[in-house]
Amino acid sequence: LEDGRHHALYRGILKSGARRIGFLLREILVASAQNKTIVFYCQKGKDRTGLVAALILHILHYETDFIIADYARSGPLLGGDEDVKDDFSTSNFVRSSPTDVNWSLFRGSPPDA
Repeated sequence: LEDGRHHALYRGILKSGARRIGFLLREILVASAQNKTIVFYCQKGKDRTGLVAALILHILHYETDFIIADYARSGPLLGGDEDVKDDFSTSNFVRSSPTDVNWSLFRGSPPDA
């Protein structure tokens, strides 16, 4: 996961959450067709929510460059991560088992994600 960074994380989210994401997208399309307001969010809004937002923009035929820029725009808005002093910061990370993941590697919203 760490080697693939955001690419691997997002592929994993899409693969493991395909049914839920499909359900969510269908619900959004139904609500939209009924002119209902749609709000979706999560803690920071860049991973699962960012993927859903990107999929919605793709379904609506937005250009890939626009979708990438929209995702990258969330990086500066996330805030606070650089000040976090936790067990997941890169300098403090100690792998206690082979399955431990250094989540600090996944902070931010790089456009190449």
